[in-house]
Amino acid sequence: MAFYRNVITVEVISDRELTGMSVEEIVSAMNYGDCVGITDFSLVELSGKETADALYEFGSEPAFFGLDDDGVEI
Repeated sequence: MAFYRNVITVEVISDRELTGMSVEEIVSAMNYGDCVGITDFSLVELSGKETADALYEFGSEPAFFGLDDDGVEI
């Protein structure tokens, strides 16, 4: 099984602070509102161990994807 770290960077120019807005609200403001933005995407394939470590980093745990702490399927 393959796992991927998808990094999506959004840069926005606006005439106000966007603090406290959700991603959905910011995208809506870019598409239909008063902001201009660009996005950049990058993709990195992760090993099982890298996936397990990343899941902890994101506040989850390896079992979310059926892995143990070493990234081996359980």
